[in-house]
Amino acid sequence: MTYAQELLAEGRAEGRVEGRVEGRVEGQVEVVQGLLRVGVTWDVIEAATGLNEARFRALKEQLTGSGS
Repeated sequence: MTYAQELLAEGRAEGRVEGRVEGRVEGQVEVVQGLLRVGVTWDVIEAATGLNEARFRALKEQLTGSGS
């Protein structure tokens, strides 16, 4: 494998990891938004997901800032 091929393979691997992470973040945000829509309180959301309101807002901002 040439050096260029190694770099390309490394870039693809990093892209897959970033995509999985972004997908997990999107999933968490969607779950919390759904819970909020049906009236679940932050106490319950935090107990169930481990996310507090500040962390949720940060994740949501991360998605918005990344162009999603």
